[in-house]
Amino acid sequence: MKILICDDEVQYVNELKAHVHEYMCNRFIAHEIVTATSASQIAENGLRFDLAFLDIQMDNA
Repeated sequence: MKILICDDEVQYVNELKAHVHEYMCNRFIAHEIVTATSASQIAENGLRFDLAFLDIQMDNA
């Protein structure tokens, strides 16, 4: 499963990544987590994800 976490607050990204990673490992689900602090980082590279955690309001969108 390919997962995206995108938020302009690095601390939140890191905390959520740790929780998601623990959840997936505890359930033996193969996963890859990609993080970004800017929506443009994701939009420009055209990657596709199975699940995305997105900040609703970002300063540098």
